Amino acid sequence: MEEKKAKCRQLRARFSVICVALVAALGGISCRTHLERVYNPSHDLGVVTIELETMKEAIRGALYKAGWTVVEERPQETIASVVSGRHSAKISVSYTSSSWRIQLMESSPGLQYDGQVIHKRYSFWISRLDRHMRKAVGVAAGLQAK
Repeated sequence: MEEKKAKCRQLRARFSVICVALVAALGGISCRTHLERVYNPSHDLGVVTIELETMKEAIRGALYKAGWTVVEERPQETIASVVSGRHSAKISVSYTSSSWRIQLMESSPGLQYDGQVIHKRYSFWISRLDRHMRKAVGVAAGLQAK
């Protein structure tokens, strides 16, 4: 009888260790599911060109509509930032008369940027901004109706 109780305690101990290991492994996986590859979109209008000032204004308007704040203006580049709760990011939007590119400059620790992946919140911000920019630039270039 004593031997049976000892085996039962031993099995419970092993089961507990396995459960703890499984929870730890699954916890590690679930903590990374909110990370994705950094999205840095770029677009080229091809043979269509617009004035640089028109491109700049279209980009500024898209930033505003997507909830971004213009921080700095440089020649053919607009620096903007966004803050949402404990997350924030700063981007560079570089442009020519026929193209633009969005590039991450800085992010808050909460976005967990490691050079390749970042919190999916950033991807949401950039996807939304990219949609607004494609529409604004398309309208400015006469490629899309208002």
